Amino acid sequence: MARVADGAHRQAGAAGEVGRLVVSERVAPSELVAVGDALAGHPEIVFAAAITGPTSLLAIAVCRNTTDFYGYLTGRIGALTAVQHVETAPVISSVKRAGSVIKTR
Repeated sequence: MARVADGAHRQAGAAGEVGRLVVSERVAPSELVAVGDALAGHPEIVFAAAITGPTSLLAIAVCRNTTDFYGYLTGRIGALTAVQHVETAPVISSVKRAGSVIKTR
């Protein structure tokens, strides 16, 4: 299951955004579809997919600043009671991804 949220066209760094943050979540298998669908409906999420390993969902969030990200994490993600554990990490740079701009000389 890989779902690209409606905001997938948004580019990090636009309109003062702090950039992209990776959000990894541990969710019970029986709740994957419900939580994945909920994340895909959040405007902050530009990508969400089920994965294997210690966490079961991986999402990419784009927020205006760290205060907005903290509010999103503690509010909207915190309200998803099926989420058992969350880890986050900022994306410092991307080497290759859809929509990347290649600078020419």
